[in-house]
Amino acid sequence: MRLNRFYALILTAFFTLQAHAQPYYQKGTQLVHATASISAESWGNQVTNLSFSTTGGSSLFFTPKTALGFEVGYRWAPLTSTVQITYRAQRLLLGSSTKRHSLIGEVHGRLKENNNRTLSGTTFGSTVTGLGSGVQYSYWLSSGAAIYVWPQLTRTNGGPSGLKQWEFILPIGLQWSWQHKL
Repeated sequence: MRLNRFYALILTAFFTLQAHAQPYYQKGTQLVHATASISAESWGNQVTNLSFSTTGGSSLFFTPKTALGFEVGYRWAPLTSTVQITYRAQRLLLGSSTKRHSLIGEVHGRLKENNNRTLSGTTFGSTVTGLGSGVQYSYWLSSGAAIYVWPQLTRTNGGPSGLKQWEFILPIGLQWSWQHKL
């Protein structure tokens, strides 16, 4: 198989959906998001690995500018699986009903459990922890829909033999808004 047959799949894998409250934030604003992706790796003309990932989470604004949130993620490949939990403290840096832009800063903690299986059936795993920060920039197309970019940088112990390493992710997607009352 050639890579050009997977272009539609690759574009879909990078498409992320996220639901948020309204473009102006207030006490009781609930942020909800969900993502899913499929990836394929190949060597020459053969696919060597397939994987599936999904993530979902929520944040709740306790004041018009501060929120607490969590996120749960799962990744599966034929011989590996990973469960990840992320806790977030967020602060609205820019955003109101009169602006088309919003900016949310965050600090987060991450706990990840990796489980691996060999071809002979032996299992082994590792636990990875990390602390990091990120910022979510949103451009509001209307009062209920936006496009966002959410770069996140995390320092973890996920390197070889538990050594420290940096992880960077850059989700890009769409978000929809609504208001939940406390």
